[in-house]
Amino acid sequence: MADRVCRRGTAQPWWWLLVGVLGAASGWRFGAGIEAVAMTGLGTALARLSLIDIERRLLPDRLVLPLLWTGLVLNAGGVFAAPAMAILGAALGYLSLEACRRGYRRLRGREGLGGGDVKLFAALGAWLGCGALAPVLALAAPLGLLWGVLARSGAATIPFGPCLALAGWGWLWWHGPLGR
Repeated sequence: MADRVCRRGTAQPWWWLLVGVLGAASGWRFGAGIEAVAMTGLGTALARLSLIDIERRLLPDRLVLPLLWTGLVLNAGGVFAAPAMAILGAALGYLSLEACRRGYRRLRGREGLGGGDVKLFAALGAWLGCGALAPVLALAAPLGLLWGVLARSGAATIPFGPCLALAGWGWLWWHGPLGR
């Protein structure tokens, strides 16, 4: 079902315009090289995941987990972060949001954060390194809060994936490679 949503959105001309803008912004920021190509791929993957999360409240493992591994493989060569910082970023990203997820469920008796959000934060940790996790979460949380306030028109849940995606891609674009 998530693929159907994704295919419908990615078949539109605006999708290809978005991919072109991501590529141009990445090329302008990082120049011609692996960083620009990786940033374009990351931005495209995050945009695709955001579309799915907005429509289905779902971040499929078969898209999130390859994103995590791609970040680890790229950073094995130190493209955006030192290898140790990428591994630590993936682990801390997962563990920190999983702890929040479980704590909320225990306190409130219902889900407040999805497992896909936890895995996406781990993937962002793999791409950005552990030093960027707190700032990315500090950017994503107010975005989610704003989304919740604006969507107060009866929506039972709001997707947090797009907030994480925007904060993560924006942080990497703005700050560039860290921790190398």
